[in-house]
Amino acid sequence: EKGGYELISGERRYRAALALQMPRIPVVILQDLSPAQGEQISIHENFQRQDLNIIDKSRVITELTRVDNTSNVAKDLGCSRRTIERYIMVHRELSAMPELYGVALKWADTMDMRSAISLSKMGQHLMDMKAADKNEFQNLITVIKELSLPSALRALRVAFKQPSLSQAPANSWSCKRTGGNIVVTLTLPDMKDEELKSLE
Repeated sequence: EKGGYELISGERRYRAALALQMPRIPVVILQDLSPAQGEQISIHENFQRQDLNIIDKSRVITELTRVDNTSNVAKDLGCSRRTIERYIMVHRELSAMPELYGVALKWADTMDMRSAISLSKMGQHLMDMKAADKNEFQNLITVIKELSLPSALRALRVAFKQPSLSQAPANSWSCKRTGGNIVVTLTLPDMKDEELKSLE
């Protein structure tokens, strides 16, 4: 609004002050900020919130690196460039597959960086599976949604460490839940003994 001010950070504090009917609210007025600088301050403020989970932090850091370089973002947030790159990778890989992103949101509040990286590294395997057989892919997503994060990661590691998934094409996939176990069955193409040995 012409002649007014734009609140770029501190909205929750502002609302709390209004609810408490405070007659005065201390503020810092910043002049001559570009829209990009205002956006950066707002995103930075959101990152500092304690209630952000790793998925939200990954998204916020990715947004920050769109308006500034990775080194500056790392310096501003007080962490290493490598940490920033990990957050970006987690966001990129999880966002590339909506189904995986949706599953990740279920565990976001308890997920640490190591688990987030492990889950995001499954993205390419899951994309390959989806391309090969959408029904089996959907079965796998349905099954892992019911599991805890550690159990889901174990199941995915087992499934995707199979030779056919990492190095040789499988002719067919099968995924089902039996009791507390996930059973992934693969039918390999006809291969010579020496080819099978090379996959071990």
